[in-house]
Amino acid sequence: MVAMKGSAIAFALFLLATTPRASASVDERVAQIPADLALVEMAGPYRLLAFQVCSPEHCWNDFFLQELGMDEAPDVVCSVPITEFNGSSDVVVQSARRPSDSVSELELSLVSSHGIFKPYTVALKLERGCKYRLSPAVPEAA
Repeated sequence: MVAMKGSAIAFALFLLATTPRASASVDERVAQIPADLALVEMAGPYRLLAFQVCSPEHCWNDFFLQELGMDEAPDVVCSVPITEFNGSSDVVVQSARRPSDSVSELELSLVSSHGIFKPYTVALKLERGCKYRLSPAVPEAA
């Protein structure tokens, strides 16, 4: 009887040690996400990333466009900054896919962290090779 108890305990410990833990793999992936990542928006094979940057006076977002491969575990094909936004005190307050037939268009609502321009909405049209077009290209001055 004692041998059976010992065997049962050993078996239970074996099961505990060999059972995959989903939370461990999730924790590793989450731990790899940069703390300054403020937004990820997907549109077809494209990904918009916004990182929050702060100075002692204010915060803004730096934006990047990535194109992903079409494989089951896609690689990043290319990555480029959206230079029209970066360094201009833009902060994204809302993002959404455009209500159109195109899966490669995002709509961003932006505000100025210093009141330099009026809040505005821009259409970001995404193209192969990490190319993009903005409409309107320039916000209206405040």
